[in-house]
Amino acid sequence: QLVEAAGHLDRFLEDLCRARAAPSVEPTGQRLWEKLRARCVRFAAESDVRCEFAVSVEHTRVDDTLADAVYWTIAELLTNVQKHARAKTVRVTSGAHDGGYVFLRVQDDGVGLAEPYTAAPPREAGGLGLWSSEHRLNELDATLEIASAEGVTATIKLPPWRVVRG
Repeated sequence: QLVEAAGHLDRFLEDLCRARAAPSVEPTGQRLWEKLRARCVRFAAESDVRCEFAVSVEHTRVDDTLADAVYWTIAELLTNVQKHARAKTVRVTSGAHDGGYVFLRVQDDGVGLAEPYTAAPPREAGGLGLWSSEHRLNELDATLEIASAEGVTATIKLPPWRVVRG
């Protein structure tokens, strides 16, 4: 009986390993889209800032490495809105430019930046968050652009060769 039980256990473990190795049936981009949406919902619940979410799944179809960099950059941007912007609303959106570039954008209606954003590492004690996020995106052929007129608009641009079509 022990040998028979061991055989059943071996077959179960083999099936489990095969199931784990099987390719995901999750639509490409769905996981990043879901994580971003959940982050926006959690952000709104934890702050007094309304978070509008208008990101297309089509624009989140990137490999896991870039998906992680995009997610953590947007999380850092939302953290900065919560800590510094004094905003009423933040919008997380996406779109496409001519030439196939895709962008994800975080835009708030807060007080804006005291100084223009630069891509240099911070000189004094302070956050490395955006600087390290931008550095990571650049390593993956993506860019981060930050502008401040009324509020802050941060745009992550993804090149066409990093976005899966279809």
